[in-house]
Amino acid sequence: VSMTFEQMQVTPGGKPIDIQLRGDDLGMLKKASLDLQAKIAGYAGVRNLTDNLRPGEEEILVRLKPSGRPLGITSAALAQQLRGAFWGSIAQEFQRGSDNFEVLVQLGPQDRASLNDLLDFKVRTVTGQTRPLHEVATCEKVRGYSQIVRIDRRRTISVIGDIDSKEGNAATINKDLEANFFPQLLADYPGVSFYLEGQRKEDAETTASLKIGFLIGLAMIFILLSFVFQSFIEPLIVMAVIPFGLVGAIAGHMLLGYDWTMPSSIGFVSLSGIVVNDSIVLVSFIKLRLKEGKPVHEAVHLAGMQRFRAVFLTSATTVAGLLPMMLETSLQAQFLVPMAVSISFGLMFATVVVLFLVPCLYSILSWAGWTQRIAAE
Repeated sequence: VSMTFEQMQVTPGGKPIDIQLRGDDLGMLKKASLDLQAKIAGYAGVRNLTDNLRPGEEEILVRLKPSGRPLGITSAALAQQLRGAFWGSIAQEFQRGSDNFEVLVQLGPQDRASLNDLLDFKVRTVTGQTRPLHEVATCEKVRGYSQIVRIDRRRTISVIGDIDSKEGNAATINKDLEANFFPQLLADYPGVSFYLEGQRKEDAETTASLKIGFLIGLAMIFILLSFVFQSFIEPLIVMAVIPFGLVGAIAGHMLLGYDWTMPSSIGFVSLSGIVVNDSIVLVSFIKLRLKEGKPVHEAVHLAGMQRFRAVFLTSATTVAGLLPMMLETSLQAQFLVPMAVSISFGLMFATVVVLFLVPCLYSILSWAGWTQRIAAE
Protein backbone atom coordinates (compact mmCIF):
# COMPACT_ATOMS: atom_id res chain seq x y z
CA VAL A 1 0.00 0.00 0.00
CA SER A 2 2.81 2.40 0.82
CA MET A 3 6.59 2.49 1.09
CA THR A 4 8.61 5.15 2.91
CA PHE A 5 12.32 5.78 3.49
CA GLU A 6 13.16 7.60 6.69
CA GLN A 7 16.27 8.72 8.52
CA MET A 8 16.75 9.47 12.18
CA GLN A 9 14.92 12.64 13.18
CA VAL A 10 17.31 15.34 14.40
CA THR A 11 14.78 18.06 15.17
CA PRO A 12 11.91 18.05 17.67
CA GLY A 13 8.29 18.19 16.66
CA GLY A 14 6.15 16.17 14.27
CA LYS A 15 6.17 15.69 10.53
CA PRO A 16 7.16 18.64 8.31
CA ILE A 17 3.82 18.15 6.53
CA ASP A 18 0.90 17.12 8.71
CA ILE A 19 -2.47 18.50 7.62
CA GLN A 20 -5.73 17.25 9.07
CA LEU A 21 -8.92 17.29 7.00
CA ARG A 22 -12.09 16.94 9.08
CA GLY A 23 -15.65 16.35 7.96
CA ASP A 24 -18.59 13.94 8.07
CA ASP A 25 -18.40 12.28 4.63
CA LEU A 26 -15.46 9.90 4.23
CA GLY A 27 -15.82 9.86 0.45
CA MET A 28 -15.57 13.65 0.27
CA LEU A 29 -12.65 13.65 2.72
CA LYS A 30 -10.77 11.11 0.59
CA LYS A 31 -11.28 13.17 -2.58
CA ALA A 32 -10.12 16.31 -0.77
CA SER A 33 -7.10 14.39 0.49
CA LEU A 34 -6.16 13.27 -3.02
CA ASP A 35 -6.48 16.84 -4.35
CA LEU A 36 -4.33 18.11 -1.48
CA GLN A 37 -1.68 15.44 -2.07
CA ALA A 38 -1.58 16.26 -5.78
CA LYS A 39 -0.97 19.93 -4.91
CA ILE A 40 1.70 19.23 -2.29
CA ALA A 41 3.50 16.78 -4.58
CA GLY A 42 4.22 19.69 -6.93
CA TYR A 43 6.50 21.38 -4.39
CA ALA A 44 10.23 20.70 -4.50
CA GLY A 45 11.69 18.34 -1.91
CA VAL A 46 8.44 16.61 -0.85
CA ARG A 47 8.86 12.92 0.02
CA ASN A 48 6.74 10.05 1.41
CA LEU A 49 3.42 11.82 0.87
CA THR A 50 0.38 9.77 1.99
CA ASP A 51 -2.70 9.82 4.21
CA ASN A 52 -3.90 7.57 7.01
CA LEU A 53 -7.23 6.49 5.48
CA ARG A 54 -6.28 2.99 4.35
CA PRO A 55 -8.63 0.52 2.64
CA GLY A 56 -9.63 -2.52 4.65
CA GLU A 57 -10.03 -6.17 3.65
CA GLU A 58 -12.29 -7.05 0.74
CA GLU A 59 -15.58 -8.41 2.06
CA ILE A 60 -18.96 -9.60 0.85
CA LEU A 61 -21.97 -7.55 1.87
CA VAL A 62 -25.15 -9.64 2.09
CA ARG A 63 -28.50 -7.80 1.86
CA LEU A 64 -31.87 -9.50 2.35
CA LYS A 65 -34.19 -9.20 -0.65
CA PRO A 66 -37.83 -8.11 -0.19
CA SER A 67 -38.82 -11.55 -1.54
CA GLY A 68 -37.15 -13.22 1.42
CA ARG A 69 -39.24 -11.56 4.09
CA PRO A 70 -42.55 -13.37 3.26
CA LEU A 71 -40.65 -16.60 3.88
CA GLY A 72 -40.06 -15.51 7.48
CA ILE A 73 -36.38 -14.84 6.99
CA THR A 74 -34.96 -11.87 8.85
CA SER A 75 -31.56 -10.23 8.57
CA ALA A 76 -30.62 -11.48 12.03
CA ALA A 77 -31.67 -15.05 11.23
CA LEU A 78 -29.80 -14.98 7.91
CA ALA A 79 -26.65 -13.68 9.59
CA GLN A 80 -26.88 -16.38 12.27
CA GLN A 81 -27.22 -19.18 9.70
CA LEU A 82 -24.28 -17.89 7.63
CA ARG A 83 -22.09 -17.53 10.70
CA GLY A 84 -22.92 -21.00 11.91
CA ALA A 85 -22.26 -22.57 8.52
CA PHE A 86 -19.03 -20.84 7.59
CA TRP A 87 -17.62 -19.83 10.99
CA GLY A 88 -19.19 -22.53 13.11
CA SER A 89 -21.53 -22.67 16.07
CA ILE A 90 -21.29 -24.51 19.36
CA ALA A 91 -23.73 -27.44 19.39
CA GLN A 92 -22.79 -29.04 22.69
CA GLU A 93 -20.46 -28.68 25.67
CA PHE A 94 -19.37 -31.48 27.98
CA GLN A 95 -16.79 -31.92 30.69
CA ARG A 96 -14.31 -34.71 31.30
CA GLY A 97 -12.59 -34.33 34.60
CA SER A 98 -11.11 -30.83 34.83
CA ASP A 99 -11.34 -30.25 31.06
CA ASN A 100 -14.26 -28.59 29.26
CA PHE A 101 -14.93 -29.54 25.63
CA GLU A 102 -17.00 -27.73 22.99
CA VAL A 103 -18.52 -29.38 19.92
CA LEU A 104 -18.29 -26.94 16.98
CA VAL A 105 -20.51 -27.63 13.96
CA GLN A 106 -19.80 -26.08 10.54
CA LEU A 107 -19.70 -26.94 6.86
CA GLY A 108 -16.88 -29.11 5.67
CA PRO A 109 -13.82 -27.47 4.10
CA GLN A 110 -14.90 -28.52 0.60
CA ASP A 111 -18.28 -26.74 1.07
CA ARG A 112 -16.90 -23.38 2.16
CA ALA A 113 -13.89 -22.98 -0.10
CA SER A 114 -15.21 -20.57 -2.79
CA LEU A 115 -17.68 -17.79 -3.48
CA ASN A 116 -19.98 -20.23 -5.29
CA ASP A 117 -20.33 -22.19 -2.07
CA LEU A 118 -21.68 -19.02 -0.46
CA LEU A 119 -24.09 -18.25 -3.32
CA ASP A 120 -25.43 -21.83 -3.32
CA PHE A 121 -25.81 -21.93 0.46
CA LYS A 122 -29.24 -23.22 1.48
CA VAL A 123 -31.10 -20.85 3.78
CA ARG A 124 -33.67 -22.48 6.06
CA THR A 125 -37.05 -20.77 6.35
CA VAL A 126 -39.36 -20.79 9.38
CA THR A 127 -41.37 -23.66 7.81
CA GLY A 128 -38.27 -25.83 7.53
CA GLN A 129 -37.88 -25.44 3.80
CA THR A 130 -34.58 -24.35 2.20
CA ARG A 131 -33.87 -21.78 -0.47
CA PRO A 132 -30.57 -20.89 -2.21
CA LEU A 133 -28.99 -17.76 -0.80
CA HIS A 134 -29.08 -15.95 -4.16
CA GLU A 135 -32.89 -16.22 -4.18
CA VAL A 136 -33.43 -14.46 -0.85
CA ALA A 137 -30.42 -12.10 -0.66
CA THR A 138 -27.93 -10.20 -2.79
CA CYS A 139 -24.16 -10.54 -2.38
CA GLU A 140 -21.92 -7.60 -3.23
CA LYS A 141 -18.14 -7.30 -2.99
CA VAL A 142 -17.20 -4.18 -1.07
CA ARG A 143 -14.10 -2.78 0.57
CA GLY A 144 -14.37 -0.54 3.59
CA TYR A 145 -11.67 1.20 5.59
CA SER A 146 -9.26 -0.40 8.05
CA GLN A 147 -9.88 2.37 10.58
CA ILE A 148 -11.81 5.61 10.92
CA VAL A 149 -10.11 8.30 13.01
CA ARG A 150 -12.22 10.87 14.84
CA ILE A 151 -10.92 14.06 16.42
CA ASP A 152 -13.36 16.29 18.29
CA ARG A 153 -16.12 13.87 17.19
CA ARG A 154 -15.44 14.51 13.49
CA ARG A 155 -14.03 12.07 10.97
CA THR A 156 -10.45 13.02 10.22
CA ILE A 157 -7.88 12.23 7.53
CA SER A 158 -4.24 13.22 8.12
CA VAL A 159 -2.09 14.01 5.08
CA ILE A 160 1.53 13.56 6.11
CA GLY A 161 4.87 13.81 4.35
CA ASP A 162 8.56 14.61 4.68
CA ILE A 163 10.63 17.38 3.09
CA ASP A 164 14.25 17.38 1.99
CA SER A 165 15.49 20.57 3.65
CA LYS A 166 18.06 21.07 0.88
CA GLU A 167 15.28 21.43 -1.71
CA GLY A 168 12.20 22.74 0.13
CA ASN A 169 10.98 24.45 3.27
CA ALA A 170 7.94 23.28 5.26
CA ALA A 171 7.02 26.76 6.50
CA THR A 172 7.01 28.15 2.95
CA ILE A 173 4.85 25.30 1.67
CA ASN A 174 2.30 25.62 4.48
CA LYS A 175 2.11 29.37 4.01
CA ASP A 176 1.53 29.04 0.28
CA LEU A 177 -1.16 26.39 0.81
CA GLU A 178 -3.00 28.62 3.28
CA ALA A 179 -2.94 31.60 0.93
CA ASN A 180 -3.48 30.02 -2.48
CA PHE A 181 -4.97 26.53 -2.17
CA PHE A 182 -7.07 25.95 0.94
CA PRO A 183 -9.74 28.60 0.10
CA GLN A 184 -10.48 26.81 -3.19
CA LEU A 185 -10.36 23.38 -1.51
CA LEU A 186 -12.93 24.43 1.10
CA ALA A 187 -15.14 25.85 -1.63
CA ASP A 188 -14.97 22.60 -3.65
CA TYR A 189 -15.71 20.41 -0.62
CA PRO A 190 -18.30 22.07 1.66
CA GLY A 191 -18.24 20.82 5.23
CA VAL A 192 -14.53 20.00 5.13
CA SER A 193 -12.15 21.93 7.37
CA PHE A 194 -8.35 21.81 7.64
CA TYR A 195 -5.93 22.05 10.55
CA LEU A 196 -2.14 22.39 10.34
CA GLU A 197 -0.43 19.99 12.73
CA GLY A 198 3.06 18.51 13.04
CA GLN A 199 6.03 20.86 13.02
CA ARG A 200 3.80 23.84 12.19
CA LYS A 201 1.77 23.42 15.37
CA GLU A 202 4.84 22.69 17.51
CA ASP A 203 6.66 25.73 16.11
CA ALA A 204 3.66 27.98 16.78
CA GLU A 205 3.44 26.83 20.41
CA THR A 206 7.20 27.18 20.92
CA THR A 207 7.25 30.61 19.26
CA ALA A 208 4.49 31.88 21.54
CA SER A 209 6.34 30.77 24.69
CA LEU A 210 9.66 32.03 23.26
CA LYS A 211 8.23 35.53 22.75
CA ILE A 212 7.11 35.68 26.37
CA GLY A 213 10.48 34.40 27.57
CA PHE A 214 12.30 36.91 25.36
CA LEU A 215 10.34 39.85 26.79
CA ILE A 216 10.94 38.62 30.33
CA GLY A 217 14.66 38.31 29.57
CA LEU A 218 14.85 41.86 28.21
CA ALA A 219 13.05 43.16 31.27
CA MET A 220 15.48 41.34 33.58
CA ILE A 221 18.48 42.73 31.69
CA PHE A 222 17.08 46.25 31.92
CA ILE A 223 16.37 45.94 35.66
CA LEU A 224 19.81 44.51 36.46
CA LEU A 225 21.63 47.17 34.43
CA SER A 226 19.52 49.89 36.00
CA PHE A 227 20.68 48.81 39.46
CA VAL A 228 24.31 48.53 38.36
CA PHE A 229 24.50 51.83 36.45
CA GLN A 230 21.97 53.62 38.71
CA SER A 231 20.37 55.02 35.59
CA PHE A 232 17.43 54.32 33.31
CA ILE A 233 19.13 55.72 30.20
CA GLU A 234 22.42 53.82 30.06
CA PRO A 235 20.72 50.37 30.06
CA LEU A 236 18.92 51.46 26.88
CA ILE A 237 22.28 52.36 25.33
CA VAL A 238 23.61 48.93 26.26
CA MET A 239 20.56 47.08 24.92
CA ALA A 240 20.46 49.04 21.64
CA VAL A 241 22.93 46.56 20.15
CA ILE A 242 20.53 43.59 20.46
CA PRO A 243 18.69 44.20 17.13
CA PHE A 244 22.02 44.24 15.31
CA GLY A 245 22.70 40.79 16.72
CA LEU A 246 19.59 39.61 14.86
CA VAL A 247 20.95 41.13 11.64
CA GLY A 248 24.19 39.21 12.05
CA ALA A 249 22.37 35.97 12.86
CA ILE A 250 20.25 36.22 9.70
CA ALA A 251 23.31 37.07 7.61
CA GLY A 252 25.12 34.02 9.02
CA HIS A 253 22.26 31.71 8.04
CA MET A 254 22.21 33.13 4.51
CA LEU A 255 25.98 32.84 4.20
CA LEU A 256 26.12 29.21 5.31
CA GLY A 257 22.92 28.17 3.54
CA TYR A 258 20.80 27.32 6.59
CA ASP A 259 17.07 27.97 6.87
CA TRP A 260 15.86 29.98 9.86
CA THR A 261 14.44 27.36 12.22
CA MET A 262 13.27 27.18 15.82
CA PRO A 263 16.83 26.46 17.12
CA SER A 264 17.90 29.63 15.28
CA SER A 265 15.32 31.66 17.24
CA ILE A 266 16.42 30.06 20.49
CA GLY A 267 20.01 30.98 19.62
CA PHE A 268 19.03 34.62 19.06
CA VAL A 269 17.20 34.78 22.38
CA SER A 270 20.35 33.43 24.06
CA LEU A 271 22.42 35.92 22.07
CA SER A 272 20.49 38.81 23.60
CA GLY A 273 22.08 38.11 26.96
CA ILE A 274 25.57 37.67 25.49
CA VAL A 275 25.79 40.53 23.01
CA VAL A 276 25.30 43.21 25.69
CA ASN A 277 28.61 42.29 27.34
CA ASP A 278 30.61 44.44 24.92
CA SER A 279 28.28 47.38 25.46
CA ILE A 280 28.63 47.04 29.23
CA VAL A 281 32.42 47.19 28.90
CA LEU A 282 32.27 50.43 26.88
CA VAL A 283 29.53 52.10 28.90
CA SER A 284 31.32 51.35 32.20
CA PHE A 285 34.54 52.83 30.87
CA ILE A 286 32.78 55.95 29.57
CA LYS A 287 31.07 56.48 32.95
CA LEU A 288 34.42 56.35 34.73
CA ARG A 289 35.92 58.93 32.38
CA LEU A 290 32.89 61.19 32.79
CA LYS A 291 33.22 61.02 36.57
CA GLU A 292 36.85 62.09 36.17
CA GLY A 293 35.55 65.25 34.50
CA LYS A 294 36.50 64.48 30.91
CA PRO A 295 34.18 65.76 28.15
CA VAL A 296 31.93 63.31 26.42
CA HIS A 297 33.73 63.31 23.06
CA GLU A 298 37.05 62.53 24.77
CA ALA A 299 35.48 59.84 27.00
CA VAL A 300 33.95 57.96 24.06
CA HIS A 301 37.17 58.34 22.07
CA LEU A 302 39.22 56.80 24.89
CA ALA A 303 36.67 54.01 25.32
CA GLY A 304 36.98 53.00 21.67
CA MET A 305 40.77 52.88 21.81
CA GLN A 306 41.54 51.53 25.28
CA ARG A 307 38.71 48.99 25.56
CA PHE A 308 39.00 47.61 22.03
CA ARG A 309 41.09 44.66 23.19
CA ALA A 310 38.63 43.78 25.97
CA VAL A 311 35.67 44.01 23.60
CA PHE A 312 37.41 41.93 20.95
CA LEU A 313 38.53 39.19 23.36
CA THR A 314 35.11 38.98 24.99
CA SER A 315 33.54 38.16 21.63
CA ALA A 316 36.41 36.17 20.12
CA THR A 317 36.55 33.67 22.98
CA THR A 318 32.80 33.04 22.73
CA VAL A 319 32.91 32.54 18.96
CA ALA A 320 35.96 30.27 19.26
CA GLY A 321 34.11 28.09 21.76
CA LEU A 322 31.16 27.71 19.38
CA LEU A 323 33.25 27.11 16.27
CA PRO A 324 33.59 23.30 16.73
CA MET A 325 29.81 23.03 17.03
CA MET A 326 29.27 24.98 13.80
CA LEU A 327 31.74 22.75 11.94
CA GLU A 328 30.32 19.49 13.32
CA THR A 329 29.02 17.20 10.56
CA SER A 330 27.52 14.34 12.60
CA LEU A 331 23.78 13.81 12.32
CA GLN A 332 23.18 14.13 16.05
CA ALA A 333 24.66 17.65 16.11
CA GLN A 334 22.71 19.12 13.19
CA PHE A 335 19.95 20.28 15.51
CA LEU A 336 22.41 22.54 17.38
CA VAL A 337 24.22 24.01 14.36
CA PRO A 338 21.62 26.76 13.59
CA MET A 339 21.71 27.81 17.24
CA ALA A 340 25.51 28.11 17.13
CA VAL A 341 25.32 30.06 13.85
CA SER A 342 22.87 32.57 15.39
CA ILE A 343 25.06 33.19 18.42
CA SER A 344 28.41 33.30 16.57
CA PHE A 345 27.52 35.49 13.61
CA GLY A 346 25.20 37.68 15.66
CA LEU A 347 27.96 38.29 18.19
CA MET A 348 30.59 39.00 15.52
CA PHE A 349 28.40 41.53 13.73
CA ALA A 350 27.26 43.17 16.96
CA THR A 351 30.87 43.48 18.16
CA VAL A 352 31.77 45.58 15.14
CA VAL A 353 28.60 47.66 15.44
CA VAL A 354 28.94 48.30 19.18
CA LEU A 355 32.33 50.03 18.70
CA PHE A 356 30.51 52.69 16.68
CA LEU A 357 27.02 52.54 18.14
CA VAL A 358 27.78 53.22 21.81
CA PRO A 359 30.04 56.25 21.14
CA CYS A 360 27.50 57.64 18.68
CA LEU A 361 24.61 57.23 21.13
CA TYR A 362 26.57 58.94 23.89
CA SER A 363 27.44 61.77 21.55
CA ILE A 364 23.79 62.17 20.54
CA LEU A 365 22.71 62.18 24.18
CA SER A 366 25.33 64.80 24.88
CA TRP A 367 23.99 67.00 22.09
CA ALA A 368 20.41 66.46 23.35
CA GLY A 369 21.37 67.46 26.89
CA TRP A 370 21.00 64.01 28.49
CA THR A 371 24.68 63.62 29.34
CA GLN A 372 24.44 66.01 32.26
CA ARG A 373 21.55 63.99 33.69
CA ILE A 374 23.57 60.81 33.38
CA ALA A 375 26.54 62.43 35.12
CA ALA A 376 24.27 63.78 37.83
CA GLU A 377 22.75 60.38 38.45
